[in-house]
Amino acid sequence: MLLRELNISLTTIYFILNPMPYMLWSLYIDFYIHKSIRRVRKLVKIIAISSIISIILCIFSLFNKGVFYIDENNFYRRGHLFLLNAVFYYLYYIIVYGQLIYERKNIRKGDLLSILSFGILPAIAGVIQTLNTNKAHIWLAISFSCLIIYLNIQNSEINQDYLTGLYNRRQLDMYLRNSIKNYNGKESLLLIMIDIDFFKEINDFYGHMEGDSALKYTADILVDSFRSEDFISRYGGDEFVIIVKYCKGNCSESIVNRLKANFQEFNKLGLKPYEMNISIGWGIYDLDLNMTADEFIMHVDQLMYKDKNRMDRGMDLNCANNII
Repeated sequence: MLLRELNISLTTIYFILNPMPYMLWSLYIDFYIHKSIRRVRKLVKIIAISSIISIILCIFSLFNKGVFYIDENNFYRRGHLFLLNAVFYYLYYIIVYGQLIYERKNIRKGDLLSILSFGILPAIAGVIQTLNTNKAHIWLAISFSCLIIYLNIQNSEINQDYLTGLYNRRQLDMYLRNSIKNYNGKESLLLIMIDIDFFKEINDFYGHMEGDSALKYTADILVDSFRSEDFISRYGGDEFVIIVKYCKGNCSESIVNRLKANFQEFNKLGLKPYEMNISIGWGIYDLDLNMTADEFIMHVDQLMYKDKNRMDRGMDLNCANNII
């Protein structure tokens, strides 16, 4: 009798906890995309509805054998509402994958793969468990998925700038060196460096919190201005570096001009009491010159400061066309 009661209790707890990872996963994805704790707090009340219904069904199964029951031989059996209960789990898949499809352009491919992996493994385990009722595979799959997400978070902390969410200097150095090492001249390698004009004045007049806000807005504009496969990083301070690999038929000037136009459009919105203006330097890597990554960055950095000096002297902001 004691073993039977223990079996019933553990099975009930198992089913009650089943929807929790899916709910937390959906909240994590929403936070990952929108970076808003306030939004998550609002969503949790809505997203939790599916879990609450599933929990209620499991509790009532103790009386009506709806989702599961333990037979007279102390064996677990599925109830007539088992598949209905499973539907509430898969509602989270609809929510999450709907978000991922809608926001896919704003998610880096490497991050998207790890996010998708979390849902794919438990889904496969759920199918296997449906075919084989005697073994539980879902929680093992969830454990592996949590490990993948954890490794992804650790990787982000190592490779991403904490303030802006962009790649950091360490990742930039690695990416540029590998790009130059594997460069074969079949596609152009464009490096753009930007610097926020009068950033010191923003910090001094409005405070460092507002300076941080300016950096975040700059990062947002950069993300909106380039493709998901382009490399965007914070170089240090108020400097940013973008690396674009593209076919030679594409026009570098149009990429730079689009970036400038996006900053102008941001200023028209009047979100800040100051204007966000930038100095730009850019260059296309020339395989024949055999420049190192450091030399390439230094060259573009010098071009950017030439553009900045023109700004300081009140001259027209035009980025020189530099092919090295």
